[in-house]
Amino acid sequence: MSQLVRALRTSAGVALPLARRAVRAAAVGCAVPLALGPAVAGAQNLARDKPTASTAPWANNSGPERAVDGNRNGNFFTSPFIFHAGSGTVQQPVWWYVDLGATTEIARIEFYNRTDSFSTRIIGATLGIFNAVPYGQTPAVPVWSFTFTTGDAAQVIAPPTPQSGRYVGISHTGNFLHFGEVEVYG
Repeated sequence: MSQLVRALRTSAGVALPLARRAVRAAAVGCAVPLALGPAVAGAQNLARDKPTASTAPWANNSGPERAVDGNRNGNFFTSPFIFHAGSGTVQQPVWWYVDLGATTEIARIEFYNRTDSFSTRIIGATLGIFNAVPYGQTPAVPVWSFTFTTGDAAQVIAPPTPQSGRYVGISHTGNFLHFGEVEVYG
């Protein structure tokens, strides 16, 4: 875990590194307490083992459920536990989402990237919070979204205020989409 770089991403795209101790970071005019791990002791990952969907996985062992199985390992070559989809040569959207089962307040999302190589492929992808199925024939409009600007191994992504939503999704165009885990906290 000490190898991971964690950051809070504000709506302005400011990255604030986290250390093992709690830190306070100014975000959109307010102080936000942060710590390594869940924001509140005993906080429940709302996405854990929930239904997922995606564009076609790249390999048989890299389906969308891999991103909510509780395994943060981002090494594709030694762990069969990352989600991986898409094609680096086709300019079509690649997407993944989790259905939380009910509309809930979302305060932060912990994103664990691929760590063995190709971590910068996430740059330009968009993470969103949605009230309806986010991708498909009639894509939903996110209630809040964030665009990845770095390929950090781990990032804490927090809207300026908690947002209500049932789905959390990530989409990308013209590149692979792969990551180890997505955790959602209220």
